[in-house]
Amino acid sequence: MNVFGEGKKQGLTNPLTEDLLADGFNALNFNEVHLAELHDTSGTGKIVVHEEFNMTNNMISNLADPVQNKDAANKQYVDNAVAPPVFPYDFMAAYSDETTQLGPALTKYPVVYQCPNDMQVQTIRLFLTTATTNILEISIVKNFALTQTITIPAGSLDTGDVALTDPALQYLLKGARIELYPFQQDPTATGIKLLLNGVLQ
Repeated sequence: MNVFGEGKKQGLTNPLTEDLLADGFNALNFNEVHLAELHDTSGTGKIVVHEEFNMTNNMISNLADPVQNKDAANKQYVDNAVAPPVFPYDFMAAYSDETTQLGPALTKYPVVYQCPNDMQVQTIRLFLTTATTNILEISIVKNFALTQTITIPAGSLDTGDVALTDPALQYLLKGARIELYPFQQDPTATGIKLLLNGVLQ
């Protein structure tokens, strides 16, 4: 195809600096395009760029998904293919010291914590320094609403990872109020710790 057109449009004296009006072209401006740098040398009909391609703050639209390692990627492809980073985060708080048994004085009032960061809770764990004699039930309250009660079996030190039963506990914002209530005293248990396993939000 002759981009310079036919008839009177042939023989332009300076086609690189004039607005070219040819067949199928409307006001094609060659002021910033140099034919030695933007042309097809492969015979495939592809435009080959030999220098930096400056989009002058304009968008490239309708870009296909990449195939080769050095292909450009469109936003939809990147959003779908690249997972956001995940940062594990654990929040641990102690209900009591390590040696005082869980007698009436300790079980009368809850211990109140504030979540230090926004987090998504995945599992809960309670563990002790000294094992229980009886079954020990611990209630977790978020922002004054009961969310979950966890049982530590008699003679145990650890509940293991416990799944959430109340979705209200899944997402904690920084500063969320968390309270821990042991339901009864225990003559041997000491050192209750609460561990919330999850990821930062």
